[in-house]
Amino acid sequence: AGTGAVSVAGMTGLSSFSTTTSGITLNGSITTTGAQTYTGAVTLGSDIVLTSSAAGTSGDITFSSTIDSS
Repeated sequence: AGTGAVSVAGMTGLSSFSTTTSGITLNGSITTTGAQTYTGAVTLGSDIVLTSSAAGTSGDITFSSTIDSS
């Protein structure tokens, strides 16, 4: 998504989602058919659901840093 701090309202229909930022705020659910990768601190701005419909490790949802709520 970017290299600075970003805010995401929510997304669906993505094949995958990857972000490398100083921080990301998730304000909506994210649904993919593949993996999701969050590199940087994640803040949950609201109740969200992260969903991947891929089987096995192809659908991994990974975090490299902290996860907090606002």
